[in-house]
Amino acid sequence: MQIDILSPGKGCHKTQRLIRYLEKFVRKYSVDAEIHVITDRKTMLTYRTWILPSVFVNGEPVARGYRPSEENLFKKLVN
Repeated sequence: MQIDILSPGKGCHKTQRLIRYLEKFVRKYSVDAEIHVITDRKTMLTYRTWILPSVFVNGEPVARGYRPSEENLFKKLVN
């Protein structure tokens, strides 16, 4: 599984909190997933969103501009 976080930069506080939240979720449920932070604008254009930070799992949107719920993440990552 691949979790992509689209971010204006790694210094963004929302992005940092989101990374910690997702790392904790991955450890808690023993999910085999890689978390990637994408800051390159050209790459972001392929995701068709301007709301940052955004979370995508295997290319599908999970959350845009907010932290996804554990239930929503669980549906995308574990099922």
